[in-house]
Amino acid sequence: GTVVTAEVGDLRRDIVHSGDVVNTAARVEAECRPRGERLLLSARMAEAMPVPEGLTLRPLGDALLRGKAEAVALVAVSPRLGDRLGSADEETEAESVAAG
Repeated sequence: GTVVTAEVGDLRRDIVHSGDVVNTAARVEAECRPRGERLLLSARMAEAMPVPEGLTLRPLGDALLRGKAEAVALVAVSPRLGDRLGSADEETEAESVAAG
């Protein structure tokens, strides 16, 4: 989507981004905590990009986001099982080393 970027301020300058795509991203991000997810994408964004190796996408269905006339389909992003950093085996090994 279209994003407008502007530099604002006289004494202290800031760069501000605005547009529907920025607002939608903020609303999607706000859905993480209530849904117990660390990272969410719109399904449209997920379809437009390749899925990096080691990640899996899980459809969550439609969400009514504040300020949006239509529901937005959401997708949760998470590490594939076995690809998680700090897996239980690694933690057990680290604890054994620390214990001496």
